[in-house]
Amino acid sequence: MSTTLRIDSFASINTAERGVLASEVEAGATKLQLVGTDGFPEGQTIYVGTPGAEGVEKAVVGSVDNEVELTLTSPLKMAHARSDAVTAVVGDRIKIHRAPNVNGKAPTMEAFTLLATRTIDADLPSTYYRDADGSSSYWYCFSYFNVDTEAETDRSEPVRGDDFEHYASLTAIRKEADVVARGEPPVSGHGWVSVATTL
Repeated sequence: MSTTLRIDSFASINTAERGVLASEVEAGATKLQLVGTDGFPEGQTIYVGTPGAEGVEKAVVGSVDNEVELTLTSPLKMAHARSDAVTAVVGDRIKIHRAPNVNGKAPTMEAFTLLATRTIDADLPSTYYRDADGSSSYWYCFSYFNVDTEAETDRSEPVRGDDFEHYASLTAIRKEADVVARGEPPVSGHGWVSVATTL
């Protein structure tokens, strides 16, 4: 069996600040004009563009020049329009933890060990990880982290692996596709993971 974990790419637990561009920027730009720079300190990892949608890209704040302008550590790869989202995150990677199932109840956090790390799929609403040995014999939780700053969120609530495949309804697929097509960010909660186990 194997378990596929689906984790929010931009859960609220990982969002440090939200802002918008005050003017458009071209590919290769190293300066951003924002409506306000509060919450975007030097060294902050940010994503420019709609989180979880095509065209979003990662950047790091090199300096805060004034109340509305940031300088990045490296040039942007893509152009971005005025009012595009600028999202500051705690971490750009995910730590996935696993613990054995003992009695059908969620284990304590001390029982979990690090299973893997995964870079956030910034242009997708969810980031996926496949545990080749996964099943209902295990519980999972995750946290977001930043290698450079060593910042890390609290761990998510544990969820148990399954012994069957989950399928999405056609209505749910159409609804999510319409939200992405309109360029709206995915609706994310405190942070969650869903599981699907395949034979």
